[in-house]
Amino acid sequence: MEIFLIIAVIIGLLILVLGNILIFKIIKLRAVKCYIKPFFDSKNLEIVNTKFVGFFDRGDFGKQKIVIKPVPVMGNIANDTYIYIYTQNANNIFRYTAKISTVFLFIKKVELKGESITTVLNKTS
Repeated sequence: MEIFLIIAVIIGLLILVLGNILIFKIIKLRAVKCYIKPFFDSKNLEIVNTKFVGFFDRGDFGKQKIVIKPVPVMGNIANDTYIYIYTQNANNIFRYTAKISTVFLFIKKVELKGESITTVLNKTS
């Protein structure tokens, strides 16, 4: 009986982790398709690669103090995800950081920051 409980806990944790990875990939793909790619197409830049910034890193958006609380502040359900966007033109490669603000699975805002640009992107279908 104890083995079944341990197996159930391990399977539950595995489903939780894989679910979070899947949600991240869905949000990233939707943000790149609807917000980021149209912006770079208008600037004649091609997206070469996207990369996860990390759990505690914010890329070009600077450092943030880590605060761990048992519940979100004021019931806040928003979450920010940071990804690196690598683009290229004819002979140069550029790196930008995209900040994707979400509420549950819905993208609320996408901000882009790099060496020469800081902008909020609008959704295009």
